[in-house]
Formats: sequence, structure tokens, C-alpha cells
Amino acid sequence: MKKILTIDCDIIMHPSINLYNDYDGTATEFYDEFTFLNLPPADLELYSKIVHFLKENKDKIEIIEDHDEIVEKTKIEGPFELINIDHHHDVGYERVMVYNKIKSSDVNVGNWVKRLWDLNRITKYTWYRDNNSDLSTLSTSAQKKYLNEIHFIDDLDFSSFGDLEKIYISISNEWIPEYYKPLIDIIKNI
Repeated sequence: MKKILTIDCDIIMHPSINLYNDYDGTATEFYDEFTFLNLPPADLELYSKIVHFLKENKDKIEIIEDHDEIVEKTKIEGPFELINIDHHHDVGYERVMVYNKIKSSDVNVGNWVKRLWDLNRITKYTWYRDNNSDLSTLSTSAQKKYLNEIHFIDDLDFSSFGDLEKIYISISNEWIPEYYKPLIDIIKNI
């Protein structure tokens, strides 16, 4: 079975992402507006772990701006196992999205995993999340249906993934404050 790994760069912001997770603008706009917060903490140890892994697998990497691009990028792929390292589960954040079919035009960064399920492209979804990730947006039945495995990033062991077909890196600029953009540039340069 093919395995595809996706890494959303927002995962490095997990120590502080809940400050601006529900904000209407970007992380940078949030911190510009609330300057008293100073520099948001990022998980640089996790970042380093990701960078080392990516260096070893640079021939399998494809950089995308946002996760929903995967729906188009994998249209001739499948079925495959999806492993996602991400602060967000991306199954859908509006109750109606969880239970109804998603039209192609309605795919976004918050529901692309559900769309892949609807298209029968994925057979298993494993989500590596942080301690602040919110599962309350999904009912228990939806969690059972769409989230086959859930792990914490503290338990992240890249060697357990076996052979990966492809690695998609989602930049997710809106979640990364300007101060940390050079870290994303390093990933792009790999």
C-alpha cells in the first residue's frame, strides 16, 4: 500500500498557535495588532527533527502553499495511506461538512482529508497532532470514521513510517508569524 506523508508547517507553532487559531487574519496580523505578546514561541526542537528527516528524503518532497492542493495533486494516486503531521485534523470544521459530500469547489484547507475519503483515495488516515489540537469540532462517530489513528507529536518517530511514496510540505503562511518565515525558507531550500 502506498503511503503519503504530509507535514503542515503550522505544527512548529503548536506552543502558541491557540492564541491566534480562531483569529480572522493571519498570525502576523495578530501579533502586529497585539504587540505586547512579543515573540510567539515555536517548537524549534520539532522543527530540527523535521528538517533532518526532510534532508534524508529530499527526492520525495513537494512543496505546496496549502494542504487543499493535495486533492488535485493526488488525482491519479490512490488508494494510499495518509499520514498527516499537523496542528489541525482537516477533516472538516463545519458540522455539515463532516456528514455531507464535499463538492470539488468547496475543498479548502480545513476539509481536504474528508474530500480524499469521499473520493476513495485514502484507506487509512493517521494524524500526528499536538497537545493543543482541538478534536471537539468532530463528533465521536466522525472521529471513528475518519481518524484511524491519532498520535501526539511527542511520539513522532519518522522511521516508523516505512517506505513513503511522497512527502507534501504545506507552507500554510497564514499560521506562521513573519519572524519565523526564514525557517520555512530553509525547508523550501531542501
